[in-house]
Amino acid sequence: MTQSFFRALFASLAATVMFVATPAPAATLTFTDNNCASFSVTGSAPTFTLVCQSLSCTLSASPAAPTPGQTTTMTASCSGGTGAITFSNWISATGGCPPVNGAGAVGTAMSGIAVGPCTYRVTGTDTASLSGTASANVTWSSTPPAVPSGCTLTPSTASLPAGGGNVTLTSACSGGGAPTSYAWTGAGVVTPTAANSQIVNVTATTTFGVTPSNGSGAGNTATAGVTVGGGGGGTLPATCNIGGTTYNVLDLNGQNSIGTLPFSTPTISSGFGGSKVLIATLIPPAGLSTKTNTMTVYEWGSASTSRKAWLARSPCDTSGTYPYYQATSSPVFNYTIGGTDSSAVNMQPGEKWYLIVINQKPFGGSSCSSGSCDVGIKWYPPN
Repeated sequence: MTQSFFRALFASLAATVMFVATPAPAATLTFTDNNCASFSVTGSAPTFTLVCQSLSCTLSASPAAPTPGQTTTMTASCSGGTGAITFSNWISATGGCPPVNGAGAVGTAMSGIAVGPCTYRVTGTDTASLSGTASANVTWSSTPPAVPSGCTLTPSTASLPAGGGNVTLTSACSGGGAPTSYAWTGAGVVTPTAANSQIVNVTATTTFGVTPSNGSGAGNTATAGVTVGGGGGGTLPATCNIGGTTYNVLDLNGQNSIGTLPFSTPTISSGFGGSKVLIATLIPPAGLSTKTNTMTVYEWGSASTSRKAWLARSPCDTSGTYPYYQATSSPVFNYTIGGTDSSAVNMQPGEKWYLIVINQKPFGGSSCSSGSCDVGIKWYPPN
């Protein structure tokens, strides 16, 4: 009896101790990440997620592979923050590399010898004290770049009417190293140039050439021809290259049999879609006032459409600026015939002018995605 009693007593005590035992203290976890300004915890037991609160920052270097003696410029930017971003702690993180001179979002570095890759870092901080670190690698190499290759030459138009006009010649290379100079051939060109394009006044059929080059030598020579035709009148090319896009020409004169001023009634286009460039050939007559008046391109049977319109002395010429150029839904031009108004297009009697219109949004892309977006043109005679 006694032994049975004590065994029962001990069993009862053991059960009681297990029931009232105090749980172990919770563990403390420390996590450090210099890229995080702070942390937040989401979720619930038993699964929690630790979220790093930081800015997303990038650092770009140009050039990223400079030659010895050349300066690289690094530009920092951050997204996802609050308010203005300030940049600090510009450092060169690689031993033996040139120091960085950083001020705000821009840092520069230069090495007189071949060295790299060199890692540079900068920290961006927003007004809420969130920060982010960005880095970029730069290598100064004495290995020369490859000569340019796959080079082409493209004229803004390959065909001009009698009398000629201005043409924009543009060179581009698809391979090798970047060109630093362009040698041009053909009547009226400027050579050499650092720019890859130039405007040339073409008065006769001409074959143009360009040879891009860099420090390693000359690349391939590309050629392109521009034909100046006869016939006069409203003779137009079949296509125009405008801003790198090829448009089919819609000859407004062919649709309306117009040619001289003034228009007694509005002149209407037909079939003016997004893939076409509308061109009206206009010859100011003599014997009219030299006072300023307007020419208007307006909507005809379609909703308000963004357009770009300009006046030029040759088809497809895009070199004109204000007052020759307008970008709006209803372009309006001031003009004179024989006048001297600095805010107007001053024409002379008998000159041939071209009104050129495309259906294009202010920052590019067709504003007439389907069907026709026709216009009416009203050229009001001088008073």
